[in-house]
Amino acid sequence: HLHFTGGEASLVRDLPEMVRMAKAHGVGCVSITSNGTQSPETYTRLVEAGIDEIRISVDDAHLTEVEGDTLQPGTRGRAIETVRALGKLRRAGHSFFLILNTVVERRNRQRLPELVDLLLSLDPDDLKLITSVDEKGDLGAFAEAGDVVARLEKVLTAYPLDFDLSY
Repeated sequence: HLHFTGGEASLVRDLPEMVRMAKAHGVGCVSITSNGTQSPETYTRLVEAGIDEIRISVDDAHLTEVEGDTLQPGTRGRAIETVRALGKLRRAGHSFFLILNTVVERRNRQRLPELVDLLLSLDPDDLKLITSVDEKGDLGAFAEAGDVVARLEKVLTAYPLDFDLSY
C-alpha cells in the first residue's frame, strides 16, 4: 500500500505518473489524502492513472448553513465539488474507494447529524469522523448531547448498513 499524504499531496505535479508507476511495479493499493480543493480535473487524472483510494477531508469551510440547521454545500465548497466530480467518475464505471473525513469539535458537535447526513448523501464508501485532539476529553459533554445522539440515530437509520469484510 502506497499512500500519498502530508501537506497537500494533490499539489505534486507528477502525482498521476507516480500512481501509474506504482501500479506498473505491482503496488496493490495506491491512495491519497487530500483537502479536495484542487480542480476536479486533478483528481480525474489520478483516477485515470489507476488510484485505488481517495480520501477527501471536508471541513466546515466547505459548507454553508441555510435555513437554520440545514447544511448545504457552500458556493466556495471546492471539496464538495471534487466529491461530486468523483461520484460522476464512479457512475461512469471508474472503480476506486472513496472516504470522506471530517473533524468533530465543539463548534460543530451540535450539527453532527446534519453534517453526517450531508456527507453520506455524497455516497462515500466510508465516513471517518475524527475527534479534535485538544477537545476529545469533553467533546460529548454538553447540554444538548442527548438530542444530538437521537438526531444522529435518526439520520443513520435512513442508510442501510451493509458490511463487506472481504477486503
